[in-house]
Amino acid sequence: MDAAKLFFDGKMEIMDIIDTDKSIVKYLSPDSPICPLIGSQITIQKEIGSGAYGKVFLVEIEGMGEKQYVVKKTEIGTPTLQPSKGGPETTLQEIADRWEDENSISSEVIIQLNGGDPQHKGFNLIYVPLYTRPCRTENNMTVERVDNMGDTIIPSGSYLCSYEAYSEYVIGLLLARLYMSGRCINFVNTFGFATCNEAKPGADTRNFLQKLLGQPAPYDIPDVYQYTFMELVDGGDLFTLLESHTLSNSTISALYIQILFAITCYQEMHKMVHGDLHPGNVFIENVNESSVYYGRSLGDASYYKYSVYGENVYIPAIPYIAKIADFGLSCSWDDPITANKSVVKDGMDTKDGTGAWIPNWYCQSYDILMVTMAMFAWSDFENSFLNRIVSWMLDIPLDSSSDLIDQELQEVMQYNVDADGNEGDPRYRPLIDTLEDRFSHVIPKDILLNQDLMGDCLGGNDKKSVLVGTVTEPYL
Repeated sequence: MDAAKLFFDGKMEIMDIIDTDKSIVKYLSPDSPICPLIGSQITIQKEIGSGAYGKVFLVEIEGMGEKQYVVKKTEIGTPTLQPSKGGPETTLQEIADRWEDENSISSEVIIQLNGGDPQHKGFNLIYVPLYTRPCRTENNMTVERVDNMGDTIIPSGSYLCSYEAYSEYVIGLLLARLYMSGRCINFVNTFGFATCNEAKPGADTRNFLQKLLGQPAPYDIPDVYQYTFMELVDGGDLFTLLESHTLSNSTISALYIQILFAITCYQEMHKMVHGDLHPGNVFIENVNESSVYYGRSLGDASYYKYSVYGENVYIPAIPYIAKIADFGLSCSWDDPITANKSVVKDGMDTKDGTGAWIPNWYCQSYDILMVTMAMFAWSDFENSFLNRIVSWMLDIPLDSSSDLIDQELQEVMQYNVDADGNEGDPRYRPLIDTLEDRFSHVIPKDILLNQDLMGDCLGGNDKKSVLVGTVTEPYL
């Protein structure tokens, strides 16, 4: 089977599922036909990054040209062992069907994980794949907003995924569609997903399993991973770029406007909140003379142009393109809602007294506040454009002292606490309770169209430019 065709067919199938209100988990949770190709047509070369939700590897994919690709590998691990709900003469097929009827667990995957023979009998315990429970809601839901300002209504047919890889992939596909259609250069081309049972092989594990189950075990202990495939972005992330280069104020401002447009685009097209938009989740693509986007040459342009409802925004054609990535905590509040279930339920409340740290409603200010304050902190008051933006956001005079601005930020931004409990940069996340009463005016689209804020970037420009993004009407 050809890997390129499997990726293309899989992408089209999942978009059809979303468009027709079917189950994404039923399609994505069984062993993928991609799995047998990992190690042959798909070669994992080296690890290039890791985080709380998985590791990222450079991969080579046969038949997909000279481009380089990466895969994010998320470990689900060994599924839980549960009583089989059957007797000595009950077949695995009957057990699996009972689990699906009573608990909405995929019978297909139960059979895959427990030896693969649906007629096998004598199971006392079986491996139960909780990750196959459907995301799609069957009834309307009401969740209390974490800022105590009313409720959020979740209509039936929404996709609320307990396993973040599902919602992350679907949102990645939605934004990849914007990238591939020429609407926004600032997204990554995500194109493939695979759930794979990489069973632990060998006689020793089988003997261990047989003792554990008290029954013959002609199969290995299941070990499940999920893979998300995307094109490589070659310049690292924004945090590394800011830290390792002495960038001009003009370059930093241009990068900021790219991110501002990307947020505007995903809000206008999909009512999306990223939820974790710090500089480490903004990738950087290097631009050279051969760089092209949607058939348009970037290498010889003087300016990049964005079109926002007929108004043009121009920025210098810097040698960097910012790419928004990592949608594990993201929510698309469009129809159907697609989201990480923990974010929608309680805003990722850690239950440690610090409270929720992501809004569980469609909040347009959150992402831009988060990335603005991070870049503003990095500029150390030396970037006049960011100074103007931050003063407007805080509604304080432009010539305010750095002490006053710091004082204001302390009141509206929460500390980033690391794994050891040490407080980090206070300009990390907006406090949830400040979003509506202090920042309801902070809407990315309105910033882009505000002449006082954007200055010479907004309006006519007769120098050589290339169109890299358009917001007109929602994607159909």
